Amino acid sequence: MVKFDLRACTHVRSFLLAAGLHTLVAINPAFAADLPAPTIGEDWRTIEARTRPAQLPLVSDTGLEVGPGALDPENLAKQRAAPAFDLTGVWAFRRYAGADAEVHGDFNFRPLPQFTPKGQAFYDEYKRFEAAGRRHLEPTAFCHPAGLPRLQTRVGSLMMLQYPTAIYMVSRLNNEYRTIYLDGRPHIDPAIREPNYLGESMGHWDGDTLVIESEGFIGENHLMQVGVITGEQLRITERITMINDGNTLMFEYTFVDPDHWVGEWKHVRFHDRILRSDIKEANCLFEDNLALPGMTPYESDEIYLQEMRRIGAGQ
Repeated sequence: MVKFDLRACTHVRSFLLAAGLHTLVAINPAFAADLPAPTIGEDWRTIEARTRPAQLPLVSDTGLEVGPGALDPENLAKQRAAPAFDLTGVWAFRRYAGADAEVHGDFNFRPLPQFTPKGQAFYDEYKRFEAAGRRHLEPTAFCHPAGLPRLQTRVGSLMMLQYPTAIYMVSRLNNEYRTIYLDGRPHIDPAIREPNYLGESMGHWDGDTLVIESEGFIGENHLMQVGVITGEQLRITERITMINDGNTLMFEYTFVDPDHWVGEWKHVRFHDRILRSDIKEANCLFEDNLALPGMTPYESDEIYLQEMRRIGAGQ
C-alpha cells in the first residue's frame, strides 16, 4: 500500500493527484509497463482479468481518511438508533413576500448582523454599487459555488438522500453537492483539510432534531448573501426539525464569523416537500451572466470582462 504524508505537500490537489496515480500503479497491474498488449476483439472477460486490481475492494489511502467511508457496506450495516425522521425527497425553498420579506428577508437574511469594520466596509461598497444601479462583484456570476448557506436559500429545489451514515444533498442551483456525515466521524485535521464553499458538515440527532455543525470554509469569494462576505472563520450550526406531517423542514441557523460580524447571527427558514419534481442538470456559463442587468460595475464592459476572466481563472 502506497502512503504519502499530506503535511509535506504544498498543495492538496496536487497531492491527491500524485497519490491517486501512484496508488493505481501499486494496486492495478494494468498500469504496469510489462503487461502483454491487449488485442482487438478480445473477450471482455480477458480484459477484466488482465486489468483487475490485485486486491478488491480498493482501499483509499490519501491521508485524509478518518475511518470507513459513509457508503462502505460495513459502515452501513452497523447497528444504530433509528433516526427521528428521514429527509429523503425533494424540497422547495419557501420564499417570503410582502411584510414578511421586509422583516425577515427572502433570499437574504434580515435583520443584518452587527458588522465588524471589515464586514461593514464590504457592505458599504455593495450599497454604493446598488445606488449606482450596478451589481456588486458577485462570485456566483463567475460560476464560483454558492456554498453555504446560499445553497439552501435559492430558487430551485434540493434533493436529499438519507442513509444511516450520511445525508446527500444535490441542489438545482448548478447541481451543487453537499454531504452531511452522521456516522460519528471527527472533523479532518485543519492542518491538512482543504477549505471549500460548503465546509465540512457533521450531524447528530438530538431527540427529534437533526443538529449539523459545519466548519472548514474557504476564505475567498464566499458570500452569505449579497453585501455580506464571510471567510475561514465561519461556523454554521443548523437545527432541522420536520413539521406539518412530514411535509416541511424547519432550519434554525446560527452563523458565527468574528472576522465579519459580532456574535451570533440567527435566522429560521423553511423547505416544503414538493412532489412530481426531480432535480435536473444545471450548469453555470459565466459568459452568459454578462447579459444580466447591471453586470458592468467597472469603467467599461471590457475591464469588467477582464476582471471576470481573472477571477474565473482563480488568479
